[in-house]
Amino acid sequence: MFDKLSFQWRITLLVISVTLVSLIAASVGFLTMEVVRIRGDVAERLEKTQQIYVERISRILVRNPATTDLPLEDLVQEPTVLAAAVYSMENRILDRYIRAEEAEFIPPPFKLSLSPNYVTRFSYLFDGEERVGIIYMKAEIKGWAEEGLIEPLRGVGMIALLSILVGMIASRILQRSITRPISELARTSKRIAVIRCAPRDRGTERSVR
Repeated sequence: MFDKLSFQWRITLLVISVTLVSLIAASVGFLTMEVVRIRGDVAERLEKTQQIYVERISRILVRNPATTDLPLEDLVQEPTVLAAAVYSMENRILDRYIRAEEAEFIPPPFKLSLSPNYVTRFSYLFDGEERVGIIYMKAEIKGWAEEGLIEPLRGVGMIALLSILVGMIASRILQRSITRPISELARTSKRIAVIRCAPRDRGTERSVR
């Protein structure tokens, strides 16, 4: 099908294709970097939240190591946290928190999630130098990534449309710069051919008479 297109349309498609391939490659790189940045932001926020609860829960466990009355339900105010749990040093779950309407499984201590959509953290709880428990928290990246990528995706769409427009204009200019010399050469060749053939035609006409 490409062979059936005119030379002008071939140039147009070639320029637009190169423009789109370059734009797609740049967009993929940009969006990848954005996802990495968002993941880093979520991980940093989760770390700060966990540190606050490490201090709070450590003080409670120092007073009563077997208590299950821990302030994990306060995490409902932290939108990044999907699930959390506190373990004893015998790996027994003392308390847990799972965000409403979520079906989350509380893993054994220090079993990290390999999914790129989540960030998980485990940390020991201390009484001085002595370990008194373990705290686990899990954050979801998907919602934050979708929210953070809306504006960049709109920008990429606008750039794509502008790139196609610029590509079409550039292809037209390129067509003229290429086809004009060819057209002039063709016209010159035609004139030369006419001039060369003209005397022969007159000579042939006299011989017929």
